[in-house]
Amino acid sequence: MNHKDIYDAGWHALHAGHLSKGIQLMDHGRYINHHGSPPLKINAPLLTNKEYLKQRVNGGTLAFNCEAGIGDQIANIRFVTNFASHFRVIVICDKSLWPIFRNIDGVSGLITKDGIDHLDVDFWVPSMSAPGILGLGYSDLKSKSYIETSINCLWSKMRDDNKLNIGIRWYGSSKQEDQQRKRFPPQKLFELANLPNVKLFSLQRDDGLELLPKDSNILDLSDYMSTWDRTLKLMSNMDLIISCCTSIAHLGGALGIPTWVITPKTQWYTWIYPEGNTTAWYDSIKLYRQSEDGDWSQALNSIQSDVKERNLGN
Repeated sequence: MNHKDIYDAGWHALHAGHLSKGIQLMDHGRYINHHGSPPLKINAPLLTNKEYLKQRVNGGTLAFNCEAGIGDQIANIRFVTNFASHFRVIVICDKSLWPIFRNIDGVSGLITKDGIDHLDVDFWVPSMSAPGILGLGYSDLKSKSYIETSINCLWSKMRDDNKLNIGIRWYGSSKQEDQQRKRFPPQKLFELANLPNVKLFSLQRDDGLELLPKDSNILDLSDYMSTWDRTLKLMSNMDLIISCCTSIAHLGGALGIPTWVITPKTQWYTWIYPEGNTTAWYDSIKLYRQSEDGDWSQALNSIQSDVKERNLGN
């Protein structure tokens, strides 16, 4: 079998409920630029599953390399806690994430890839391989909140405690692969602002912001989302997040905020198990799956219906 076939077999294994096996097979996608990032150029061996079982008794220092997009880094940072039971863990990640990663259980230090030349560690792991290295099943995932937050008094003044405060995001970054198939027409989300007991906030930045109606009562938060720390504080004041498959969705799940994610028919690996409207990766996420390529009507109509139902009970 070639790398593509093995990678595809990994998707099937994940769909069948075999997390560790599926991730190990999907690692073959690294050879064809389908999965993760290129190997680190670091003077330390890769920690494999066999080496993990052997070396976890001895401990040492481990470099945990957060890879791919911001959403992937947020999704996989949870595994630092598993490794920290046996190793001192140095996290390599995008510098913009340092403020929200620094207090995660098990993080001993944070650096960027620019700093790895002088990094002295015993092993390293790629973050998207972590479940396979650790030998985890879906039931072992830390699916409750794992990034700390607190209600910020400054931002809490924006919310209306007598209404359902909803943050919406309809486009991800154009820099990320496959964003075109994850984007949906946002008009039905905009219409939620017309419900009597809803206060709607836009969490959109950059691409797609031009679609926000100028004369609506939707509060545009883009100017306040200059850092991930500020974005986290804004999101923490929401009762509900509704998002496309992007970093905002993963952050909502990592914070434990009720988050509804609208996923394309060909979906990312964190959403494929189990079937239905839940994911083993986050307890607080509900999925609205696209039924047919190019047609978002069923998912968006369901969103509208569910918000109306929740609004009546608010």
